Amino acid sequence: MWMDSASIRACLAMDWCFREDKTRPSGMQADGKGARQWQPHARTSRRRALMGDFEQAWHARDFERWGELFTPDADFITWRGVWWKTRAENVAGHRAAPAAVAAQMPNYRLRLEELDCLSGEVALAHASWRWAGFAEAGQAPEDRRGLLTLVLVREARGWRIRALHNTRIGA
Repeated sequence: MWMDSASIRACLAMDWCFREDKTRPSGMQADGKGARQWQPHARTSRRRALMGDFEQAWHARDFERWGELFTPDADFITWRGVWWKTRAENVAGHRAAPAAVAAQMPNYRLRLEELDCLSGEVALAHASWRWAGFAEAGQAPEDRRGLLTLVLVREARGWRIRALHNTRIGA
């Protein structure tokens, strides 16, 4: 649903986020892939950068750096339905991935689909992921994909992930 200009101005004043869409009202800028209802501001860019940091740390298998993107009390639900309730559990669980899976981590691709500000301190993000050639022990490689739902919170040191739910598509 499109917002009226007064609502858009109010959202911009509180650093509102974006939602990709196929149509746009006059006066909105297209990005070549659809339209963004409004242009991201600096803090929105920092939230988007958080997602880039997520992917880079994952590719590098740098679980310490990746873990720092989460709050200490972060909830993480894996695509298998395992629920880790702290950053430490999350990092330990991912660090325990078999070496063959860890070697494939650079194949993981993440795309931020939507980023909605719920307040000046909380945002809701949806990202899609694709993992080409994923293979668990004894299984043939397959291209996997899924969706992440993330709750982002602003802390003194910047935006962090408070909750993440990973859902595999086409399992």
